[in-house]
Amino acid sequence: MKNKKKNKAQVEEVEGFKHRDYVCYTKRNGETYYAYITALYPEKKQCNMTTTDGKVLKRYGVKSLRLLWRFHSIFWF
Repeated sequence: MKNKKKNKAQVEEVEGFKHRDYVCYTKRNGETYYAYITALYPEKKQCNMTTTDGKVLKRYGVKSLRLLWRFHSIFWF
């Protein structure tokens, strides 16, 4: 019998964004990052993200995020 993997995410949702969502983050200067959410901080409406090239973005606000795809299964780049 296989064991189910337990979800380690402590927070379910912040401003409609969930853990492992694939998003586009746009900075004030116009730079954009494509990343998936790895951690959520509801008290300040922030999140950690890992970009597609492996860069980790920590404590970025969810206000500048745009949801591209919600993970329902494994997705490979």
